[in-house]
Amino acid sequence: MLVEGIRPLRELLVSESPVLAILVSPEAAEIPEVEQILDTARDRAELVATVLPDILQSAADTDSPQGILAIAGMPDWSDFAPVERDPLILIADRVRDPGNLGTLIRSAHGAGCNAILVSRESADPFSPKVIRSSAGSVFHLPVVRFNWSNPPSWLDGVDVYITEAETEATYDDIDWTRPAAIVIGNETEGVSKAAFAHADGTVGIPLANSLESLNAGIAGSVILFEAWRQRRRQ
Repeated sequence: MLVEGIRPLRELLVSESPVLAILVSPEAAEIPEVEQILDTARDRAELVATVLPDILQSAADTDSPQGILAIAGMPDWSDFAPVERDPLILIADRVRDPGNLGTLIRSAHGAGCNAILVSRESADPFSPKVIRSSAGSVFHLPVVRFNWSNPPSWLDGVDVYITEAETEATYDDIDWTRPAAIVIGNETEGVSKAAFAHADGTVGIPLANSLESLNAGIAGSVILFEAWRQRRRQ
């Protein structure tokens, strides 16, 4: 994985993800925030190297890198199964926009989700853009790629709720303290037919002023933090 940005790098270094290399420009190495990252990186990374800005730019994903980036090992969550009695799961179904997927991952982290399932048709959750949008939250909870044709077997014990624009049940009608999964669909096409085949119900978010819908990142965040609000009161 390519990790760019001060905050994602901080989150990477305090996670369990392996850090293969840290590359930094001479100018950035003198910035106090970067110096702190480098102090931590020397104990975590296999390689910490100062490189010329042109080399750093060629390795970066962004047009204006912050002078430091990391190469990290990919996490393997293929054998993941929740150990919590009442897990809360986020499912990203064909969420192709990296910004929306990163927002969902960040909100899931903040709302106490136990894992995120990301369909194969979604954006790559470990791409540089998603990592930046998640502000490094992607390093702190299981993020599992999957196909609806072969979903994890443990999902059978979880109530799966699909978000829809037009449905009778609203997101605050649901008892989110039970084992539950929230499915967020594609930004324009909604949730796939394959996801509906595994659903136990649908939920919507009432909107004012004739607004038709929210984007995937905002809609998922609203529901996730309602679930967190209920679970905090237990």
